Amino acid sequence: MRERGSALIVVLWGIVILSLLGLSLIHYVEGEMLLMKRMVGDSKSKISAVFALCRIVDQIRKHQKIADEDPDLKIEEEDRKININALLGPQHLILQNFLENHGIEESQAREIVGHLIDWKDADQVTFLPPHQAEESFKNAPLDHLEELLLIPGMNLEIYQKVKQDLTIFPKQGPLRIRMETASPEILLAWAESLTGPSSNTSVMDAKSLVEKIIAHRENGPIEAQEMSLIPEEEIIFRLMLSSRARISSLVSVEIEKSDSFSGWTTKVNAVVDHRTGAVYSQTSLDLL
Repeated sequence: MRERGSALIVVLWGIVILSLLGLSLIHYVEGEMLLMKRMVGDSKSKISAVFALCRIVDQIRKHQKIADEDPDLKIEEEDRKININALLGPQHLILQNFLENHGIEESQAREIVGHLIDWKDADQVTFLPPHQAEESFKNAPLDHLEELLLIPGMNLEIYQKVKQDLTIFPKQGPLRIRMETASPEILLAWAESLTGPSSNTSVMDAKSLVEKIIAHRENGPIEAQEMSLIPEEEIIFRLMLSSRARISSLVSVEIEKSDSFSGWTTKVNAVVDHRTGAVYSQTSLDLL
């Protein structure tokens, strides 16, 4: 009896061990299947997003009308934004004013802009000594908007506030902003940068001008003679014309595609010159 009992215990322990091994194998297989499901879903969403992006870019190049009812598609003018690569000299006041209008302290906004100048320019002279050694900066235009997070004084909170109204394209050429589509915040920062003793105008003149531009641009072309400007407003408006984009040349295309099987989502975007068809940027695939 004792031998039979011992044998039974051995058998039971064997069953337990085999059960544990079986459960481990089941969990391993489930994990592998889940991983495979994610990999397949990831690949399918990426392929779908890239294919859709290529199709839209091709339509832009052929100047074809693009249907805007697609919920996965977002198209907007890129030249409604402030091109931080194109800012030169006093034009950096546009960015400083824009930051201040978003609640950033004047000293911090000035610091960010000063370090941005050092980041972009090719010389070895610091704009705001002695905060940072010039050798630690890139000394070249920004290749990605996220580079702003490397600028001393900039942080994620500020970046999240302003990134939708900033661009780095095109990397070369003069500053051009579309009055017709720029946000009120950009228009105000732009107009305010041109006020002061040199133009004999005030910030209040800039604010009243921007109000008239916003009120008028929904009904017709933005021209001085159509807006009943006072002399100070007209001076600012005339100065703004040197950086005005009469027509949109750049569009930002963003596509988001999901795989229904895995729930995996991929977002891709590109900046396209719809006059020449050149694609200035196609981002790496971002997994959401």
